[in-house]
Formats: sequence, structure tokens, C-alpha cells
Amino acid sequence: MVVAAVALVVVVGVVLVVTGVFGPGSDSPREHGSGEETSDAAEEVVPGVTVGTPENPYTGGESFTVLEDWTFTVGTSDTDAWPDVAAQWDGQPDVDQYQPDPGMVFVMAPASMTYTGPPTYQGRVKGFFVTFVTPDGTLVYPKCGRYGTTFDSFDNSAVSDESSEDATFCAPVLPEQVEGGQWQVTMYTYDEDLTERLVEVYYAVS
Repeated sequence: MVVAAVALVVVVGVVLVVTGVFGPGSDSPREHGSGEETSDAAEEVVPGVTVGTPENPYTGGESFTVLEDWTFTVGTSDTDAWPDVAAQWDGQPDVDQYQPDPGMVFVMAPASMTYTGPPTYQGRVKGFFVTFVTPDGTLVYPKCGRYGTTFDSFDNSAVSDESSEDATFCAPVLPEQVEGGQWQVTMYTYDEDLTERLVEVYYAVS
């Protein structure tokens, strides 16, 4: 289940890169006649710092801060997560229907988000997502099992409304795609002067 990624990220005392994948929606600031979209590279924001790029990703448990107000952490990945997924359906006779397709494995990682800025700014988030990126650059939608798992994932409302939130992301991939795979965290938002921002940060899976 490959899907194009959507939006998120930037800093943490140390920080990262920005590339575009996610355009503004119909209700974006540009539609209202103001703002310009930016995609400044992290090294331009923090000279010499390139942590969080595909070439130098964060490791599990490290945190980064987006636009000074959102702090995100992606934890260490479980690269064979089927036992944890199966435990959700413990006692159900059809638990096997949730297992990985033949030849696939589930990769799973916990994540957390904390927002410390003013409420009026938090609602400017236009999109947020986490996807698994295989070594060849394929984006994999985080959904494990035929009907998905009951693990919580961040959504736009959580990032826009909650002061803190926990989530777990699980993606079905080929075993050979685990080593060298990454989690891509992306956010599309706009700042106080209505400048649109699209930022991406990467975490190593193994």
C-alpha cells in the first residue's frame, strides 16, 4: 500500500531538512491572497546542522522541534511487530486475517507530540503524516493488517487541537526493505505572517 506522503517538520536544538511533497489545500493561506510557500533547507535555518536528513537521519528516541512550538519524538522501531499486532486481536478466531501478507513483515514505532505555543497558532496546521520510506525511496502507508490496527496514529485534529498526544505507526514491508528504511515525518502549516511551510524529517528504522 504505497502512498504519496503528506506533510511535516524542522528543529530541536539540532535539526534538519525540508523538501516538498505536499501542496496547499483549497483553504490554504494562498487561496486567501497572502503568504508565500517556503521550503528552506535545514542547514539554512541552522548552519552546518543536517541531522534529520535522509543521509543523516535521527535515531529512535531523539526529539525534534517544529517551528519552535511542536516537539515530536519517534521511538525505536520494532522490525518484526506481528506478535504485538496479533495481541490486539487475542481471543478472536480470525486473528490470522490480520497477519502480514506472505513474504512481508510489520515494522512499528511509537511516537509522541507536544505543543507548547499559543492556541491561535496551533490551528494553522494544514496537514501531518508519518510514512515508512524504503531504501529505494518508496513511501509505504502505515497500516498493518487487512483492516488496519487499533494502534493510535496522529491525525490533523490531534496535531491541531491537543497539547500532547501519543501514537504508534506500523507499516507492512518486505524483509529486505527493513535495513536502511526510514520513517518520514512531514508537516504542512503556515506561520504568523501566513508564510506556508512544508518540512520533512527522517528517522532511521534500523
